Parts: sequence; C-alpha cells; structure tokens
Amino acid sequence: MTCPHCNHSFPLTWGRYAQSPLSRHTCPSCHKLSKFKLTLAYCLLVVVSWVALFALIFGLTALLLPRGAQVLGLYYFLGLYLIGLVFLIPLNRFYDEKFRKLEKVDDAGAGDVP
Repeated sequence: MTCPHCNHSFPLTWGRYAQSPLSRHTCPSCHKLSKFKLTLAYCLLVVVSWVALFALIFGLTALLLPRGAQVLGLYYFLGLYLIGLVFLIPLNRFYDEKFRKLEKVDDAGAGDVP
C-alpha cells in the first residue's frame, strides 16, 4: 500500500487488516488517515465471490447428500457463512493489498457516512 499523503509504501499485514474493518489505515510514516477507494470492480469481486462459493456448496450438498435429506436449516446457513468467511477473508486481504488504492481522508471525518 502507498500512503496518498507522503507516498510511503508499507505492507498490509494481518494486524493492520484486522484493526481496520472499515478499510481505514494510518500511515506508519506520517500517521495520517487514509482509506481504500470503493470501486465497482471491488464490489463485483465481493458479490461474485460470495455467489460462487454459495453455488459451489449448494451444488456439493445436492450431489453428496441423499435425496430428501433436510439440511436447509439455520445451522446449515450459519455453516455456509462461516465457510465463506474462512475462504473469502484471505482473498479480500490479498485484493486490498495488491489492487486497491488508498485515498486521503480529512481529519474532520468528512468521509464518514452519516
């Protein structure tokens, strides 16, 4: 990642990733706040990834379980969600570090959503 304020390059470590669930990062050099741009490509990646993962798991469930088995309960969907998190969080971190660009955030928080 490159700071938009001072052009300092720094890695997106798992610690930084975990501490910024809203994609806001503080530069270790100038200590100014910046955030990732929200682009259409990123939104499509997230939606397509979740849909593909759910389709794969639904398909495997339909193929591997005997016909008429009742598995579509609350625990099934909770399991789907947890499996999705395990697979898609590392994908999201990789995409954030390699392809997304940081943009400036003013100190007053004008970039916040009301």
